[in-house]
Amino acid sequence: MSSQFAMLAKKLPPIPRNKWLRLGLELLLEVVIVVIFLKFYNGVRNQFGSTKCTPAYALMHAEQVIYMEKVLFIFWEQQIQAVFLPFKNWVVMWNIFYGSAHMAVTIFTLGFLFALKPGAYQRQRTVFIIMNLIAIIGYASYPLMPPRTTKSIAKVSNHYAAMPSMHAGYSLWCSLSMYEYSPFALFQVLAIIYPFMTLYCIVITGNHFFMDAVFGSLCYLLALKIASTLPQIGRGAPPSMSLTSDASTADIGLVDMAVSAEEGRALLGGEDGRVTVTSAEGQGAGGPGTGMLKSRR
Repeated sequence: MSSQFAMLAKKLPPIPRNKWLRLGLELLLEVVIVVIFLKFYNGVRNQFGSTKCTPAYALMHAEQVIYMEKVLFIFWEQQIQAVFLPFKNWVVMWNIFYGSAHMAVTIFTLGFLFALKPGAYQRQRTVFIIMNLIAIIGYASYPLMPPRTTKSIAKVSNHYAAMPSMHAGYSLWCSLSMYEYSPFALFQVLAIIYPFMTLYCIVITGNHFFMDAVFGSLCYLLALKIASTLPQIGRGAPPSMSLTSDASTADIGLVDMAVSAEEGRALLGGEDGRVTVTSAEGQGAGGPGTGMLKSRR
């Protein structure tokens, strides 16, 4: 399989430099957006998730959430944890999942869309940013003590930034992005499973209440609605909004470029893709617009 891809790569012409320049500018723009956003996001989260909140205030909100869950008959955290906490290695595994999959899967999804589905990338990137901005409002206005809280919690960063659960929000965003845009069946199956794994993880590890996950999912759905009303800017945007205004590649990924080149050679009928132009009626006849493409073998 790898040798076939290598042979195909040798046959394909290099992507013109202007396309690589456009790709580099798009990548630079996205990196700048992410860096600025993450500094703002982490600053607000650190401030209101730990330094600007007293334990008593966060505990009061936790009691409110518990009361709400009891009213809705979904206060199941204690029963679920009681079943699995005796299995230490099992819980340790899910703590690792909690700390790693959250960002790893999100970064993979962003990279996948950026490279292969540019149009989907810029839409989903906008949804992702708006979702986090909504979450910041929750962190600032409703600091919440999570179920896992112990006497040593003062050593843990952002320990009151639990409402909403962005583990739940991110997992839904990744899941629906990959399910809708991935051409691979395996990725689509994993996309269906991933949000349920995340929900189980945040409950069994005591990092979130069920209500945190509900509001995290609502953040995503609200962001999806808001993003649909905003202009499309950056990677994959329509030509009028793109950096280069190149309509031919506004929604074409790197793989699509390669496939298009191969299809073009097949259409011309030549192995090396070289063509000559002859007239429709023979040599020396005809004017502009009357020529035919003919492959040179």
